[in-house]
Amino acid sequence: MDRTLSISEAARMLGVSEKTIRNRIKRNEIIAELVNGKYAIKEHDLLNSMNGKKGGNVSNLSLVEQIKSENEYLRTEMSKAQEELSEVRQRSDTIIITLTQRLDEQITMLEDMRQRHPLWQRVKARLGSVFGQWNSSNRVESNSL
Repeated sequence: MDRTLSISEAARMLGVSEKTIRNRIKRNEIIAELVNGKYAIKEHDLLNSMNGKKGGNVSNLSLVEQIKSENEYLRTEMSKAQEELSEVRQRSDTIIITLTQRLDEQITMLEDMRQRHPLWQRVKARLGSVFGQWNSSNRVESNSL
């Protein structure tokens, strides 16, 4: 169904003043009906009347159509991007859950190790191996003197 426009809507659509629309109606350049004391312009008639006009009006109409087309394309692209983002979020959540589980396992292993060997025993074992190497190298040097 063809949309009916007021003078102000037609002016906005064409990027001109309301006075320009009224003048074009008076010159029969735009077809309009007088309904209850107000002009009603069918969008189809407005577009047809502007096809023969020179100047920026035709380019304005083509720009409007181009922008509508671009808006539809961008809506489609945005929808695709939102779906991809949802998938990426789901994958990242899965990775985070997996890493959290691994971290919990590592923490549990460390706690088990600490319970089996208190800190002082681990330090003593570590230092003992270092001092043991140091002592054995000192003995070799002192024996050679």
